[in-house]
Amino acid sequence: MNARRWWQGMVVGLVAVGVAFAAIGCGGGDDDDSDGGTTVVVVTNVVNGTTVVVTNVVETPPALVAPQLVSPVNGWEANVLLLLGTGYDTTFEWTAVPGAVAYVLEVNGAETVLTGTTVVQELGYGEYEWRVWARNAAGANGPKSGKFSFKISPLVFEAI
Repeated sequence: MNARRWWQGMVVGLVAVGVAFAAIGCGGGDDDDSDGGTTVVVVTNVVNGTTVVVTNVVETPPALVAPQLVSPVNGWEANVLLLLGTGYDTTFEWTAVPGAVAYVLEVNGAETVLTGTTVVQELGYGEYEWRVWARNAAGANGPKSGKFSFKISPLVFEAI
């Protein structure tokens, strides 16, 4: 319940018992539950002049920022000799974001939800683009990082 609805409910009860009130609010003026800041309700008893101050603090979670890509670096190229394998283990790494509970790793359009800041994926030959964004506890996505690109190429030996 947001602060405005709370003190409005208090007003109905206070008016019924003959009490004066004043409300001082800080934060957004709309009627949703995401108001930040503090609402102070000052209640004065009309009969004996007693004053009570009620404070309701509504905390706003910090805004998410874009993670910074660490590895593989932009423009990186691996020349790989694959004799008995299907791909190359590529380590993706990015910086942690305060307030994030998960991250979405996107590699060539395929998204994977992860809880850490490092993951190893086996990739075949080809060109890749990747980026990451954070997700908070409410499931909201933060801004996406920029895209890095890299390439995995076969190592070719020439016959002499």
